Amino acid sequence: ASVHLAGDFNDWNSSANPMNNEEGVWKLSLNLDPGKYMYKFVVNGTDWKPDPNNLETENDGYGGENSVITVGEKTETKKV
Repeated sequence: ASVHLAGDFNDWNSSANPMNNEEGVWKLSLNLDPGKYMYKFVVNGTDWKPDPNNLETENDGYGGENSVITVGEKTETKKV
C-alpha cells in the first residue's frame, strides 16, 4: 500500500508528498507557512480520503469533504 498527502499546499498533487509507514502508522512532516490548509490522503494512487482523525472539514465541491488544518505562528520556547 502507498499513502500520499495532497492538498492546496502542493496544488493537490497526489504524488508530491509520500507518507512513511512507521510501525503501522502513516507519517509525514511538512514545514508550512501559517494559514489554513485543505488536504486529503491518497491511498494507492486513486482513493482520495479525508483524515478520519480530523473533524474539521469543508465541502470539496465533488460531493465529499476535505480535511482542514490551521497552522499557527511558530513560537519560540525557552527552558529556564
